[in-house]
Amino acid sequence: MASANQTRLRSTSRISLLIAVVLLVCGGLLLNTTASRFERYSVMSHWPETQAVVTASGVIGDRAFRPNVVFTYQVDGTPYVDSSDLAMPSFGGRNNRREAADTMASMYPVGTAVTIHYDPDNPTDAKMKVSPPFSVYMQLSVGIILIALGFLAGMVSVRLKAERILRS
Repeated sequence: MASANQTRLRSTSRISLLIAVVLLVCGGLLLNTTASRFERYSVMSHWPETQAVVTASGVIGDRAFRPNVVFTYQVDGTPYVDSSDLAMPSFGGRNNRREAADTMASMYPVGTAVTIHYDPDNPTDAKMKVSPPFSVYMQLSVGIILIALGFLAGMVSVRLKAERILRS
């Protein structure tokens, strides 16, 4: 008959294993999603470039301020209009976000010529910034941390199982 200590070790080992599996699955799914976002930005970086002109530049939002730069461009003689938030991360204190958004928007005054990338299959989709935003790197970091914690929980589960076997 198993002692109370062995029963507790078995239960703790199973819980650790379950936690390991959940962390590994969540981390893997997060990394898979992040990889597809990185791939999208890689594809965008190879889109054709053209010159655009800034037609409006300011800050939008009531609580989460972000810059809004509106620009016009032409593809094969057809004019298009799009806008960009310049991939500004939306964290920090309210005043800091407002100040950062004002600073970023002021870098693109009306009339400024900018180089943009546009989707050759859908020229209405254009980007001023084709590098992944901060959120993609945060998502990558969280996925890596979840996988590391999953391996750690798995190691704990194996150690507890080994300890239980040695005690029996």
